[in-house]
Amino acid sequence: MTAKTALKASTPTRSQATAEAIRAMILSGEIERGEWLRAQVLADRLGVSRTPVSEALGFLYKEGLLEYRVHRGYRVKTFDADLLLGAFDVRLTLEGLACRLIAERGMSHATAILVRDNLARTEDILFNHEWTPETRERWRLANLEFHDALLTEAANPYLTEGVLRTRQLPPILNSAKEPIDTNELFPRLDRTFSQQAFRDHARVAEAIEAGQGARAEAMMKEHIFTTREAARRILTLMVS
Repeated sequence: MTAKTALKASTPTRSQATAEAIRAMILSGEIERGEWLRAQVLADRLGVSRTPVSEALGFLYKEGLLEYRVHRGYRVKTFDADLLLGAFDVRLTLEGLACRLIAERGMSHATAILVRDNLARTEDILFNHEWTPETRERWRLANLEFHDALLTEAANPYLTEGVLRTRQLPPILNSAKEPIDTNELFPRLDRTFSQQAFRDHARVAEAIEAGQGARAEAMMKEHIFTTREAARRILTLMVS
């Protein structure tokens, strides 16, 4: 999403729309990490007044994308591989908790149907089709749908917000100081890895439906940790 596209999105306030636009510029690398942000410059760039820009910077600071210095203002945080891996550590803790909470109180009928349908579609994608960029993208979206369904079912906005923030990281730089879109890490995972991830999903869902909270939590944490380690290995090659 470009900055101008984000501004056209349906959002409750102009400030939030402006925050979406600035976030898009950060995530795409259009605004570089470590760059100091000037409200008037951004206002001119986006065609808005300074007020929504100032409020937007406050939103992004609370999200963790920016840091603040007295007498200097806001700048984009500098992210490296360690911080990305730290985001995975937060994810595995929170999503593991979500699975335990769902298992302990019982999954709703609607979510159970959604999860079963997701697993059936995912199995078809991974085992019955040629492994192409289009197939990988379908798998990526199905994977995201599975995790989002469980977050929604957990019905804890603080937990959900924490997970979503781990997905909003600026790109890391490679050895040539070019940005690496963290979304690029996912398609680089091979078919065998993705098939194992699907099996993890199936076991997590099975444990949840059986009401096995501790098992569901442990399995989701292990699932995300495996992805974390795969991302670490990929990053080591990309930034070297």
